[in-house]
Amino acid sequence: METNVEYPTDTRLLFDALRKVIERLIRLCRRPEVDESVGRGEIRRLKKRWRRLQKLKHSTSTDESKQAARQKEIIEAHQAYLDLARELLERAERKVEELEKKKA
Repeated sequence: METNVEYPTDTRLLFDALRKVIERLIRLCRRPEVDESVGRGEIRRLKKRWRRLQKLKHSTSTDESKQAARQKEIIEAHQAYLDLARELLERAERKVEELEKKKA
């Protein structure tokens, strides 16, 4: 029997984890005691950056300057993805802390 298995990548695992964090954050923000709102647009922003990573390929050019430029582009795309991930996690942590303070 033949199956198509999609192996997880680090960026995919990070996307899945953050998607769940954002979904839970959306639920938290529906509570009346939370001031800020979070929407599914956060997931779209994250997915857009993740899809950009998927589409970037390493350069097959023999020109070293083109290879270096592509490598730089790949690194910058990964950094943008990680920066957004960090921002979303920090936001989620702040909201959880805010709720814990209001409960106390």
